[in-house]
Amino acid sequence: MPKDRSWVLLGDRRLAAYQNGCVEFMDFAFARCDVDNKIRCPCRDCKCRKWGDREFVHKHLLWRGWDKMYGQRRWTLHGESEEQYIGDEMNNTNHTEILEVAISNEPVDVRDNMEDLLHACLHHDHHHDQEDLHEEPNPETDDFRTLIEEWCIPVYDGCRVYTKLSFVMEFYKIKSRGKMSDNTFTETLQLMRKLDFLNIPDSFYEVKKLIGKLGCGYVKIDACENDCMLFWKDDLNLNACKVCNASRWKNPVENQPSSSTSQRKRVPKKVLRHFPLIPRLKRLFICQKSAINMRWHAESRCNDGVLRHPADSDAWKEFDKKHESFSLDPRNVRLGLATDGFNPFGSLSSKHSTWPVILMVYNLPPNMCMQRSNMMMSLLISGPKGPKNGIDVYLQPLIDELNELWGSGITTFDSYTKQYFNMRAALLWTINDFPALGNLSGWSTSGYLACPSCAENTVSERLYKSNKQCYMGHSRFSEDGAPPPPSGDEVLSKTEGINVTFGVGQTVHRASQWRKRSIFFELPYWKDNLIRHNLDVMHIEKNVGELLLRWLLNILGKNDGFDNAKEDIGKIKKPPSGKSGPRFPNLVPKLGKYHKLSSQSKKAVCDVIANVKVPNGYASNIARCFGEDKIGGLKSHDYHVLMQQLLPLAIRNVDLPKKLASTIIQLCSFFRELCSKTNSIEDFRKLHSDIVKILCDLEKLFPPAFFVVMMHLPVHLAHEAMVAGPVNYRWMYPIERYLGHLKSFVRNKKCPEGSIAECYITEECLNFCSLYTESSSMNISAKANLPDRISAQTWERLCDQFHSISTPGDDGKVI
Repeated sequence: MPKDRSWVLLGDRRLAAYQNGCVEFMDFAFARCDVDNKIRCPCRDCKCRKWGDREFVHKHLLWRGWDKMYGQRRWTLHGESEEQYIGDEMNNTNHTEILEVAISNEPVDVRDNMEDLLHACLHHDHHHDQEDLHEEPNPETDDFRTLIEEWCIPVYDGCRVYTKLSFVMEFYKIKSRGKMSDNTFTETLQLMRKLDFLNIPDSFYEVKKLIGKLGCGYVKIDACENDCMLFWKDDLNLNACKVCNASRWKNPVENQPSSSTSQRKRVPKKVLRHFPLIPRLKRLFICQKSAINMRWHAESRCNDGVLRHPADSDAWKEFDKKHESFSLDPRNVRLGLATDGFNPFGSLSSKHSTWPVILMVYNLPPNMCMQRSNMMMSLLISGPKGPKNGIDVYLQPLIDELNELWGSGITTFDSYTKQYFNMRAALLWTINDFPALGNLSGWSTSGYLACPSCAENTVSERLYKSNKQCYMGHSRFSEDGAPPPPSGDEVLSKTEGINVTFGVGQTVHRASQWRKRSIFFELPYWKDNLIRHNLDVMHIEKNVGELLLRWLLNILGKNDGFDNAKEDIGKIKKPPSGKSGPRFPNLVPKLGKYHKLSSQSKKAVCDVIANVKVPNGYASNIARCFGEDKIGGLKSHDYHVLMQQLLPLAIRNVDLPKKLASTIIQLCSFFRELCSKTNSIEDFRKLHSDIVKILCDLEKLFPPAFFVVMMHLPVHLAHEAMVAGPVNYRWMYPIERYLGHLKSFVRNKKCPEGSIAECYITEECLNFCSLYTESSSMNISAKANLPDRISAQTWERLCDQFHSISTPGDDGKVI
C-alpha cells in the first residue's frame, strides 16, 4: 500500500484523490476478507465496529468520511501486515492497543497525546525521549520537564480519561461560556482540591501561566490617548507623548517614577493589545491534520480553470511569478487582513468604538478559510474613539512581524513531514468597509474623487440643491469597462513627499486626495499586489438595496426627492455664481420622466416581501422591518436576501415601466451572479460589461441625486472578482459575524477590551487543544470540533435518497 495516505484527511470528498484512494483501499481489503464478503467499515461513524459489503462501505466513506485515527495507521483489521505497511514508525506506535480499546468502547489513555502536545508547544522534536531532555541544560528544557511532570499526570490515580491539562481545559471552557469570574473559578478549584485524590491546580493564576506556555497569550503596549505614538521599543520608558506631550498615565501625579514610599500601580490611559502572529502561525503546523491542510492550495486543489479559491486567481498567480522563492514552498502562508470598529456594549446610545485587526489564512481549503476558529486576532485597539487615519500607529507591531516573516522567515516544525522548515508569510490584501478602506489606504473616500479605483479619473459633480456628490457618466466605460485600480508604483509616486504626523498634530494635505502613504508599503512586496484593498461587496450591496427601496417607495429625506431633479440638473448646466462649471460637460444628465410607485403598488410590494416564508435562519423577520412609510431594522444580510431573491419577485406585477423593472431585475441578477462561490473568468468578464449597461440605463430612469458613490462602486466589483477570485473570501460577512462573537465576550463593561482579550485567548487555547487531541478520547468541545448539525439518522436517509448519484460502476469508479 502507498505510504502517503493524506487523502483520508481531505475535507472535500468529491476530489478524485479521495475517491481513488477509497477504491484502492476497498480493492485491497476485499481481496483479503474471509467473512461473507464483508469487511469492517472504517468511516468516522462506524469506527470499524460495523460490518458491511462493498456497496455499504463505499457509501459510508463517500458520505461520512474516514475515521482519521485509523485512516493513516496500519490497516490491521483489513489484512495489512507489518511488512506491507511502509509508513512512519511513529504512526505505528501502540496502534493495535489503541484501536482495540477504541473498538471495545473503552477510554484511551491520553497522557501520550498531552506529552506530544507540550513537546510541540515548546518546539521540541517529537522523537526526543525523557533522558535526552535531562541532558539539555537550558531554561526551555526545565520548563518542558516541569510541564510534563505537573500537567500530564492523570487527574487522579488510575484515571484514563482526563489528565490534569485536559481537565483544566474542559473546566476553563465552562468558565468562559458560563461567564464565571476569576475569583469564582479559583474558589471552585480550591474546593475541589480538598478532595485529596484530585491532582488539579489551586488558582486561576496557575491556569493562566499554562495558557501562556501553550502560546496563547498577548502583550500590552501603552499608547498615546490622541493616537500619536506607541510607548514601545526606544520609547518604552517615556511618561509623556513626544508629539502632543499628553501624559501616558491616567493620574498626572503618577508621571514621576514610583518610589519606595508609593507602591501605587500606574494605569495607562490607552492600551493596544498585541496577539503575536508568529507563534500562532507556527501552531498551524503542530497538528498533523492542520499541517496537511496548509498544503491544500498546492497539492489538493482542483485546477480546472474555475475560480473557487483565491489560489485560482490572477492575483495569487502573479504574486508567485514575481516572488518565485516564496512560491516554491507551499507551506508559506498567505494572509488577508480585516478590521472594523464595533460598539462592545449592548446600549446603542454608547459611542464606544473598539477596533480589532483580524487575519485570515488562505492556504486552507475553501470550507476552512473563513471559519471563525481559523481567524486570528492580531491587534485589539482600545476605544472609546476609533483610530481613523492614525490606525497606522497601531499597525506597527504587526508590520514588524510581517517584515520578519517575509525576510528571514521563522524556523518551524512540520508535524506532517517531521522536519523543520523556514516558514515565511505574505499579506495579500485587506478587507474593509468603505470608510475603513480610506483609513488603511490613505485615499480620502469623500469629495469629488471618492472612488479609490478610478482615483484621479473619477467623474463627479456637486448637486447644490440636494447637497451631495453625483457620480454619473458611466457610458465612458462602455467599450473597455471600468479601469483597474492604480498600481503600487503609481501610488508610491503620488504619495512621495507626504509626511504625516498622526494624532492631534496630524497634517492634512488639501491639495491631494491622498492623506498619507499607507504603512503597508513598508512591506517590500505590497506594491506588487494586484489588489491591495478590496471593495466590500456586503456593504455595497446593502447600500444599493437600501437606495433602491427608498427611491421606489418614496421614503426620502427633505433634499433627496424627485422634486429636486430639475433644479439639480439646471445648476449642473449653469453653476451658481463663483462656482466652476460641470466636471463632465459632455455627460450632463437630461431631465427625464422619473417614476415612483403608487400607494397601491407600494402596498403590493410590501405585502409580497412581508408574507414570504423563508427557512429558519435564512433571514431575520423582514415583515416587522418593512412598511409602506418606513424601512427600519434590516441587517446587511436581509438586504442581501432582498436584492438576490425577494425584490425581483416583488416588482414583477406592479405599475412600474417595463424598462425600469427590467433594469432593476438585471441589477439584482448581477449581484446574484457576482456572489456565486464558483465562476469562470469569462462569466466575470461578462458581468464587467453588463454592469456598465445597467448603470447607464439607471441614469435614464433615476434623477442625479440617486447616484451617490455607492451606486458607482459596483462598476468595479466584477473586475476585482476577475483578479482576486470569488467575493465570499473578500467580503465582510464572516468578519461582522466574528465581531458579534467578540462582542459576546464582554464581561466587565469598565474594561471591555480586557474582557475580549481574556476570553479570546481562552477560546483560542480550547480550539488548539481540541484540534490536536481530537483523535483521543479527551473530547474538549470547541468551535474547531463541533458536531454536525444534521443528525446521523437524517444523514443516513439523505445518503439513501442520493445513492444513485454516487453509485460505484463496474470499473470501481464513482459515476
